[in-house]
Amino acid sequence: MRPSSKPQFVAKLPNEEQIAEIDRVAREYFTDAAITEDGGVSPYDQDPFSNIVVERADGTTIGFSDYYCFTRDTFTAYTNGALSMDDMFSSHYLTHPDARHAEVVYISTVFRYGFDKEQGIDAKRETKVLLWSLAHLIGTMQTVPRSGLDIYSYGFFDGKRNRGEKLLRYFGFQKTDQADPDGNVLWAQHLVTAEQIAAAQARYRHIESLCEFQVRAPS
Repeated sequence: MRPSSKPQFVAKLPNEEQIAEIDRVAREYFTDAAITEDGGVSPYDQDPFSNIVVERADGTTIGFSDYYCFTRDTFTAYTNGALSMDDMFSSHYLTHPDARHAEVVYISTVFRYGFDKEQGIDAKRETKVLLWSLAHLIGTMQTVPRSGLDIYSYGFFDGKRNRGEKLLRYFGFQKTDQADPDGNVLWAQHLVTAEQIAAAQARYRHIESLCEFQVRAPS
C-alpha cells in the first residue's frame, strides 16, 4: 500500500550513473577492501537485483546498500580460508537467477553519503531508511530455503569507532566465531525464515511512510 502522504525518500535499483558513483566511493573509502570488477564484469551486471539506492524527494542520492549471494559450501570455504577475499567476491558469488534461491546472503555495504560529517537526527533517520530498504530488498528478492537463510556481515571499523558493529547488534546480528580471510570477525543471523524477515520489516513499518519502495521481484 502506498503511503497516504508524499514520501520523503524513494528506494530503487541504481541506474548507470549511480553505479559509477558507488564504484568511485567504494574505491575511495574502502581502498583495498573495495569489491572491484573482475575482468571488466561488474557484480551489478551479474546480479542487478541485490543492490539498492535511496534518493531524497528532490532526486539526490543519500546512499546505497548491497549484498552478495552464496551457497553454504562456498561460504564455508571462504571462512575456512580456502577462498581468498578477491576470489570470493570476483567469481564465486551466485548470479541471477540462481542468486534468488541462495542459502547464504552476505551484506556487503550500507553506506550513507556524508556519514563522516553529519551525525544528527536527520542523518540517523537516513541510515535507518537505508537499512529498512535493504531488508525490504532481501525480503522481496530472495526465496528463503526451507532450512532457513544465513545472513552475514561484518562491522567496518573507520579508525575512530566501530559504528558497523553497533548497527549490526542493533538489528539483531550476533558475533560468530567465524572470520573472513583478512581476520574480520563475522556477525550473523542463522537459519532465518521468510516469516522472520517479514516480521523484521513490520517492526520498522513506520519507515514505510517515509520511503516509497519501487523495486519489484523479477518475474
